[in-house]
Amino acid sequence: MDTLHRLRGKSSGKLLVVLDQAEALLADTDTEIAQVVDVLFPENRPVGAPGVLVTLRADFVDAALRHPRLGPALHRGDTLPLTPMSREQLTDVMTKPLENLPGVAVTYQPGLVERILDDTGNEAGTLPLLGFVLEKLWQGREGGQLRTATYEETDGVSGALTAHATRAWDACVTDKEKQKGGAASRLLTGLVRVLPDDSPHPLRHRLTRQEAGEERWDIAVRLAASEYRLLVIYGGQGEPESVELAHEALVTEWPALQEQVRADSEFLTARWELGHELKRWADGDKAAGLLPAGLHLAGLERRLESREKKLAAEQRDFLELARQRHRTRRNRLRAAWIAVAVVIALVVGLGTFLVYQGKVSERRDAEARSRAMAVLSGQLDRSDPGQAALAAMAAYGIAPTQEARNAVLRGYDRFKQADWVLSGSEGKIVDTAMSVDGAVTLVTTQLGRASLFVREAGKTVVSTRLRLNEMAFRPMVSRDGRRIAYTSGAGALVWHDLDVEADSPGELLGPAHTIRDGEFMKRAEEQGYSSDPVHTADFSPDARQVATVAAGGRLRLWDLETGRHEELSPHLPVFEAVWFGSDGDTLVAQRRNADESGSTYAFVAVDTGTGRTRELATGVETFTPPAGVRSAPAVSLSGDGGVLAWCRKERDKAGINNPVYRFVRVGDGRMLNRYRSDSYGCAGVSLNESGQRFAVYGGEWVLGDSRRGGREKKAAGPEPANFTNRLLGDQAHPVVATWDETTVTGLSLRPVSGEEFNMVASYPTLIDDGRIQVAQVTRTRGRLRPHRREARALRRGDRRGDDRGEAAHGGCAHRPGSRPCAGGERGRDPGGRRGGTQQDPDPTPSVPARSRGDHHGHASCPSGRGAGAAVAPLHERERTGHAVRQPDRALERQGGPTALGPRGCA
Repeated sequence: MDTLHRLRGKSSGKLLVVLDQAEALLADTDTEIAQVVDVLFPENRPVGAPGVLVTLRADFVDAALRHPRLGPALHRGDTLPLTPMSREQLTDVMTKPLENLPGVAVTYQPGLVERILDDTGNEAGTLPLLGFVLEKLWQGREGGQLRTATYEETDGVSGALTAHATRAWDACVTDKEKQKGGAASRLLTGLVRVLPDDSPHPLRHRLTRQEAGEERWDIAVRLAASEYRLLVIYGGQGEPESVELAHEALVTEWPALQEQVRADSEFLTARWELGHELKRWADGDKAAGLLPAGLHLAGLERRLESREKKLAAEQRDFLELARQRHRTRRNRLRAAWIAVAVVIALVVGLGTFLVYQGKVSERRDAEARSRAMAVLSGQLDRSDPGQAALAAMAAYGIAPTQEARNAVLRGYDRFKQADWVLSGSEGKIVDTAMSVDGAVTLVTTQLGRASLFVREAGKTVVSTRLRLNEMAFRPMVSRDGRRIAYTSGAGALVWHDLDVEADSPGELLGPAHTIRDGEFMKRAEEQGYSSDPVHTADFSPDARQVATVAAGGRLRLWDLETGRHEELSPHLPVFEAVWFGSDGDTLVAQRRNADESGSTYAFVAVDTGTGRTRELATGVETFTPPAGVRSAPAVSLSGDGGVLAWCRKERDKAGINNPVYRFVRVGDGRMLNRYRSDSYGCAGVSLNESGQRFAVYGGEWVLGDSRRGGREKKAAGPEPANFTNRLLGDQAHPVVATWDETTVTGLSLRPVSGEEFNMVASYPTLIDDGRIQVAQVTRTRGRLRPHRREARALRRGDRRGDDRGEAAHGGCAHRPGSRPCAGGERGRDPGGRRGGTQQDPDPTPSVPARSRGDHHGHASCPSGRGAGAAVAPLHERERTGHAVRQPDRALERQGGPTALGPRGCA
């Protein structure tokens, strides 16, 4: 301002600084714009400072207002939008200057002003075109008039500049120079600059002679000649020379320039960005962080394509410097990523190794725990088979080791045909008592301990061991299962009420009630404090009384509420066992027949009121249960005490002496039905609650109806150990309760239609390392078991060993050349116990199988040829075909054992 005042010679007066075409500032760097703003638009404006008038194209207003430095400066002033000039204003622009010409009178030809105004219209950007037309009219005036002919020669307002630029381009530039990539096109590209996303139209760009080169500069000189004036040349006489467009209107009105801008829009934008980055880098002390990098650099290279030669030398150097830095960073980053990848690989590898080692350790630990559980299962097998089976399944669940699998198969072999199993008593079981429905069971053991089991709906079992200070024997359970009793070693009758709906074992048993009498002490001393070999005590139907056989064979009735007893008539014979009949007034008593051998028994009904007796059975023979050591009468009383079943051998018309089973109604002694068996002797018989259905085992199971006209049919099921005389279940799914030294078991029987059974018609073959067995199975008819003599011969052969090339499975021997076995016969397991079944419940015949390869499979038996022969049972099929067994997968599906390994094989 001081310089301006000195030039004017005075400091007074108002000044106005006009900044025309201020949009050109947007092409400068942020630093340059900041300098202009600080000079022209200071925040604290001094008094007397000149005013500033800024003109800005409408299409650049938004970009200027958004600029971080220029925008706030413009906001501090007043914004005056300029609308297009009206027709009257344009008339003044055209005519007023002619009125003020000194000494010269120049006018428009009639109608020319109106024609020019019509062509100009009111669109923005037409003023430069109007000015160019008026200049041409002035140059072509004649006789003091601006001629219409001159206006038409210039193509009017809309075409005057376009036509002039086209004529000049064609006159000054050769066809070779106009070619794509030629000097002329490169010159046009250098005369404009594009602001990305700020304006639809480019801006003028001043091109220095050094940047243009001599070839392009020569074309620029031609276009700047006075007759054309498309370009303006600055400098000379020692000043740097440069060239630019004569007016911004040429950007939109020069066809050649427009076409070149459209073709080079990407390049122009990239060149402007590159120049902007170059200035920013130079102003920032050439810091490496200001060089284009990454996606920005890639975008610049893509838009510049192969036209980098059109850039200025300093721009090319700047781009190459950015590339070198990018390559250096990329190499460093790649090296860093490689290092990170190596570290990650090492970590992953080490982690994988550690995880693998951990899994190996876990697997080995699991296998060790599984084997320990399998060993525990084997130890529990003799004392608590149920717990042993659970331990085996737990061992298999921990890890499917061979020991666990064998333990599971051992448990399956034992319980595969059981509907339910009760185990866990303290010591070997010597006596049992059961309610009519089989839900409540009381057992006593050789150690004098007692255990109570209650089977709930869904076969859930609640059990408890009676914590007694004295030994217990002679267990009793009432018919409804709500009261139990036993004789203590101290000579007392002890009874408890039960809450069968209790949720826990502690709430199951009520308080003990004791009746002490010398009878019980004497009986305990006579029996050596052990359970009776026969049934010497029984509950009445309402469980209020107990009938006992006192010393000397006398019958007594005990009132549990009062503890008093009533002795029946002394004239009654000596009895050994007693049961209540269908009501509390009738007893069923057992005595020996007065024959020479004394090996048969008689059963009578005794009226408790009068002492009168009525014969029900005589000549009842005995049988020895498979697991028993004492013989017992072949007799059974129904659960309600209404039907007595008994057996003795009789000759038929052909003279064959076979056992005959009779079913007698206790109330009147009437025989309801009889059944003649084809076995060799009487055996155990079981009745259901009403006595209507019965089950007899004489080497094979037979189910029948005790009513007159009832028919018998055979059933598949295992050999029982000791009978409890209870036939449970229904007609379709009968269950026989039996017990041995360790368990009380409900054996499931499967009725067989006629004598149909499955028979393996070919040698089974083991595949998949012994996990799958394939054999041809056919349904056939015939005997369910060999003749007893044949069975004994086979068992003798089994005991002698396999020196004749026999392969045994559960006592079923198969000699080479003979037919396969149909159904497993009774045999002996490695422990010497009689086991096996007459017929499998599946039914699944047991036959030898040839193993493919070496000793695959889970067990093997020696053969005459020294080859391994593994045996596993098969599931039956309803027609001839191939049965396939997959023990491992079956175990997974059922959560427990489903395949039986060879019995009697080491």
